[in-house]
Amino acid sequence: MASIYTKRLTKELRDLNKNPPEGVVVEEADNLKKWKVRLTGAPGTIYENEEFKLEFRFTTQYPLEAPDVVFIKPFIPIHPQ
Repeated sequence: MASIYTKRLTKELRDLNKNPPEGVVVEEADNLKKWKVRLTGAPGTIYENEEFKLEFRFTTQYPLEAPDVVFIKPFIPIHPQ
């Protein structure tokens, strides 16, 4: 029997690939424990058209435990002062 973790992440990944929010692309999700996602800055913001890459790391306690999310270098936002 599939765990809650497996069922939930499988559904979320399928939904994200099928109907992603504007500017969001799943680049890699070969397994459920680690996803790489590309974000494009939203129009009208200081990050418009900039690209950022994030890595989501899930534990088997998901969704009760939040994933770790880190920016992947060199695609890290820098706030203009």
